[in-house]
Formats: sequence, C-alpha cells, structure tokens
Amino acid sequence: MKLKYKIALMIVLFGVLYYIFHKLDLERFYGHFINIRIEYVVYAFISFLIYFLLWNLRWKISLLKLVRTRFLKLFPILMAGVFVNNITPGAGTGGEPVRVYYLAKFTKANRTNLFALTILEKLFSTFIFGALVFFSVFFVTFFVDLDIVLKSILLTLICLIAIIIAFLLIFYSGSKFSFRSIFLFNRILKLFYNSRIFTKFIKKYKTFDGFKNFVNKEIDNSKIFIKGLMNNKRFVFISLFITLALWFFNYMAVYYSFMAVGFEIKLIELLVVYSISTFVADLSIFPGGIGLMEAVSIGMYNAFGIPLEIATLATLLNRVVYYFYALGIGYVSLAYLHFKYD
Repeated sequence: MKLKYKIALMIVLFGVLYYIFHKLDLERFYGHFINIRIEYVVYAFISFLIYFLLWNLRWKISLLKLVRTRFLKLFPILMAGVFVNNITPGAGTGGEPVRVYYLAKFTKANRTNLFALTILEKLFSTFIFGALVFFSVFFVTFFVDLDIVLKSILLTLICLIAIIIAFLLIFYSGSKFSFRSIFLFNRILKLFYNSRIFTKFIKKYKTFDGFKNFVNKEIDNSKIFIKGLMNNKRFVFISLFITLALWFFNYMAVYYSFMAVGFEIKLIELLVVYSISTFVADLSIFPGGIGLMEAVSIGMYNAFGIPLEIATLATLLNRVVYYFYALGIGYVSLAYLHFKYD
C-alpha cells in the first residue's frame, strides 16, 4: 500500500477512535462489556463458521462443472483467499487469484476455467448482496426521516448500485465490452501488479502490459464459459439458495453480537445498517474496509436510536469474531498452503 493510503488510513482510524472516546460514556460501556453473555458470542462464532462453510460448499458445487475436489481440502484455499481479500483494498477482489493459484496446484485443471468458476460463484453473492443494499438504501431514503442532503447522497447511492448491477448484466450478457477501456480497472491491476503480496502469482510477466493482456484474455474467455453455465437453471437455483443461506448466517452473527450485549435489535435496522456499511466499506480504498465500516455502522445504529455504547460494543464484537476467521484462520490457511505447495 502506498504511503498516502497508509496516511489516509491512519487519519480515518484515529478519527474513529476520537469519535468513539469523545462521545462514549466509558463507565456505561464498561458495564455492558463485563456483562457480555458468552453464549451469544459462541452463537456468533458458529454463525460465521456456517457462513464460511456454506461459501465453501457453493464454490465446491461450482467447481463440479470442471473438477471434483474434497470439501475439506478446498476450505483452507477459500480462507486464504478471504485473508487476502481483507488485506487488499476494494470490494474483496484480491483473494480470487490466490484461490485459483492454489486450486490449480493440486487439481491441474485449466486456470482460465477455474478463474471463471471462482468469479461466477462470487457473482451470486454480488447479485444477492446488491439487492439487499438496494432495498436498504431505498428503505432509509423513503421511510426514515432524514435531511435533504443525506437523502440526496442516498439517492445517488441507489443510482450507483443500479449502474453496478446493469454493468454486471451487460458484461456477462456476451457483449463485446472490454475491461481495457476502464481506467479504474487498469489502476486496480496496476496496484496488484506492484503489490508484494502478488509477486509470486505474477512474477512470470515481465511488464505490466503483459500482465494486463493476460488478465483481459482470461476474462474474455471466462465470459463464454460462464454464459454456458448460467443456462443451467438447476445450478443457478442451488447456488442462489446457498447464497441466501450464507448471507442469512452473516446477518445472524450481527444479531447475536447485539444479543451478547443485552440488546435485541430490530431486524430491519440490522439489515439496513449492516448492508449499507458493508457496501460502503467495499467501495473504500482501505483493506477490508477497516475503520470505515465500523464508523458507518456505529453512526447508523446510533441514528436509529440504539445507545452509542451498545452500538459500539456490538459492532466491535462482531468485527472481532469475523476477523478471527478472516485474518486468523485465513492467515494460518495461507501459511499452510505456502508451506505445502510453494
């Protein structure tokens, strides 16, 4: 990460810390903290575990179109990808090349098709989550009393989501559209190419143009492969059903985090806040949206009338549980794969 991004990240993190400690009633916060109900923390851990297991199942089902793999052998590869997603900027895209790299190591399958299937299984999450975010922003815009400036921002966000969904539909409809024409995409590729994290995955490309041409070729080839799979209605239905289930357990982990601090949050508030904060974090330049997601979540929960101390503690608890898997188990998985295959 470039120095200017590190500085920006530090400013955001210190800003969040200042906001929290300036507004928090620390005595009340400590009172909630020492009374955390451990059984609900365990439920949150279980919910996130089921979330990642279902994600792994969806990926395994997608791969059946190309190669048979054992569920448990696939899981560390998924978690290694999740780890990289959370230490690279953007909407969790850095982990997919890592997943394909290690999967190709022991399956010997065609990397283009592996890449296509990996992108496809994540595409299901994109559509489901996009619908949830669209609903959340629509609900807040038209059913929550907000000032005109904030409503204008949210209406802009609705348009942005619609554009993203339309872009994905056009891209996978078989059009002649090429990523080569997108400036932002080239910037992201440049970031990956110059990142030390990806050195071993792209070291055979001596120039950035060579790497960029390879990525565009892989994407163009994958579009053909994906279009054929999307015609399989049974495959699409099963994948969408699993995606709905895994997102359900993701939201349940948030619910149990609030229950752990003795607050029963309304489900509509949970859905709206967690969806919007996750979406905003995905659009940020900060790895895993760290700092920004927490700030947006706490602020929106508080705007819905949830006490700041409870909103802060529940949000931090949820992120700790999530990072236990994403960074903890994810790092161990990446280290294991590096030791075994590299």
